[in-house]
Amino acid sequence: MKILIDECLDWRICRSLSDDYCLSVHKAGWAGLKNGELLERAQLEFDAFITSDRNLAFQQNTSKFTIAIIVLCARSTRLKVTLKLMPQVAEALRTIQPGAVVHVFDEQEAQRLIFVSAPQLHFNRPRILRIVTLRPVRNVDSIQPIRLRRDSEPNGQRQPTHRS
Repeated sequence: MKILIDECLDWRICRSLSDDYCLSVHKAGWAGLKNGELLERAQLEFDAFITSDRNLAFQQNTSKFTIAIIVLCARSTRLKVTLKLMPQVAEALRTIQPGAVVHVFDEQEAQRLIFVSAPQLHFNRPRILRIVTLRPVRNVDSIQPIRLRRDSEPNGQRQPTHRS
């Protein structure tokens, strides 16, 4: 598998993916390209793209690209932190489909996940297929959905917020 590493990550994570051909954006000569142009070029030569840009799926219509995208969600992009995610990345690379977006979380980031219940909002965005974590999130049943509310009522008076 041919893998491209985004410029926001340390190129040395390629060493941990020794079974695959891995190249950084810098070494490919594509440093400084915007995400859309980068993904267009990358899909012609690579099978997967690894990044730490969590907003990529919201900034780009990733469904139009044939390249698989793995987003590293960690507390830092330092090599010491991202290397701990590489076993999960290798597992995701074995099963990922072209055009899919997979988020890989470290334990601290997985604990900070907030689940929002907003059925009235419909986004034309790709669905996250899988979330891979080092350890499962504990006490998922105790997480309460967040109610969305307006900041103020039509008369300008702010309404008190009640959490249930």
